[in-house]
Amino acid sequence: IGSFVPDDALTFDISKYENITVDGGQSIMPTILGTKDESPSITSSTFNPVSPMNAPNGIGVDPMIAPNAMLQAGLGIGWGTEVKFRFVPKVGAEGFEAGLWGIAVQHDVAQYIPVVKKLPLSISVLGGYTKQSATWTFNANDNQWAGSNQHTDFEVQNYTFQLLASTNIPIINAYGGIGYNSSTASYNMLGEYIIDDENGNYNTLINPASSDWKSSGFTGTLGVRLSLAFFKIFANYTWKEYNTASAGIAISFR
Repeated sequence: IGSFVPDDALTFDISKYENITVDGGQSIMPTILGTKDESPSITSSTFNPVSPMNAPNGIGVDPMIAPNAMLQAGLGIGWGTEVKFRFVPKVGAEGFEAGLWGIAVQHDVAQYIPVVKKLPLSISVLGGYTKQSATWTFNANDNQWAGSNQHTDFEVQNYTFQLLASTNIPIINAYGGIGYNSSTASYNMLGEYIIDDENGNYNTLINPASSDWKSSGFTGTLGVRLSLAFFKIFANYTWKEYNTASAGIAISFR
C-alpha cells in the first residue's frame, strides 16, 4: 500500500501557535513527513530566560509516497459473511518504529435482492476498524538534547463503512465502492528535555507537547482483480484525504 502525501502535509506554519517563533524570521517548519535535511532553530517566549532549541526534522518521504506493506487475511464464517484481518508488526529504523492492526466484517447483501442474485454481480457492506501506532525516538544518533527517554508517540484510529460492488466472472473482475471514514489521531512528545541557552541557563521540560485531531469524510475506490486458480492478484486506487494505491497477491481456499 502506498499513500500519496500532499504538499500541504509536508510543512506547517508554527506562527499559529502562541509564544513560539522560528529563528531567522521564517515560520514554516517540516512535519513528521517533511524534509530531514533542515532543522530550524525555534524559541519559546514562555521560558525565562528564553532558550532557543533545534526543532526535530521530518522523516524525509521521497518520493512523496509513504509505503506500507501489510499482511491481510479473510475467513468466511457462513451466511455470506467474511471476517477480515490485517496486521503489520512494529518495524522501523534510525529511531522510528511503526505497526498496524485491523479487523473488518463484510456481508453479502446481493443474496437478499432477487434480481441481483441472477446477475454476475456481488454487492456487500463492510465495517472495519484499524489502529496504527508509531514511536519516534528523538536524536537517536546525535543526542541533541540532554535528558532522558526522549521520544514521541503517534496513534491513529480509523473506522470505515463501505458499500462495495464487484463483477463475478471467471479470471478477471472489476470492483468499486463508496464509503465513509472517521479517524482520530493523537501525538505526544514524551520524556525529559534539558535545554541550554548557551549562557549557562537551563530549562527542563517534562512531556512538553501533546495534540489530538479528528477527521472524517467520504471515500471512493476502484480496482481490478485477476483470478488464477488459488491465486488472486489485485490492484486498486482509493480517493480520500491521502489518496492510496494498493496492490497485492491473495491466496483463496474454499
